[in-house]
Amino acid sequence: MLKSNIEIQNTIIDIEISETETLSVYLDKNTGYLSIKKFFNPNTGKLLPLIKFVISEEFNQPIILPVDLIYLDISGEFNQPIILPYELISLIITGEFNQPLELPYKLLFFDLNGNFNQPLILPDSLQTFTTIGEFNHPIILPEFVFSLNINGEFNQPLILTNRIRYFTINGKYDKPIIIPDSIRTLVLHDEYNR
Repeated sequence: MLKSNIEIQNTIIDIEISETETLSVYLDKNTGYLSIKKFFNPNTGKLLPLIKFVISEEFNQPIILPVDLIYLDISGEFNQPIILPYELISLIITGEFNQPLELPYKLLFFDLNGNFNQPLILPDSLQTFTTIGEFNHPIILPEFVFSLNINGEFNQPLILTNRIRYFTINGKYDKPIIIPDSIRTLVLHDEYNR
């Protein structure tokens, strides 16, 4: 949705997303943060729930996201501090983003790609975790993770939980792993030989 930087300060700006969707944003001159004020149908004036939000291409300024946002996709040049909404259940990070994150406790799906390489604490609610790209920090898998896809630079010891069902290793990973009985699908690619 947001593709370029907003420069007009201390004014509410309407950004047309489509014929039936408009996003009102406000750039605070003092903090430098862009906040989303409302999402609505410009034809009827009716407020719409902002469920999915995409930050892409050249957009690269701090942003305050609405608390009820459920799906977030961060891509392109965005590399600014961000506070994730506590209702977020799906997070996809690609591109240049590499800022510390506090993951929301309701997060279910986390797809980590691109330049991101910061320490993480995965929430207990997490069910699916994919890491592709530069991420290479120790992690503790939550008990309820049932799908794990490791690819790219990740090469840290892992203890798989008894609930994991799908496990894929691809890339530089070369640590020993104890495979639990719960595994239904195991895929080993490249040079894994433990």
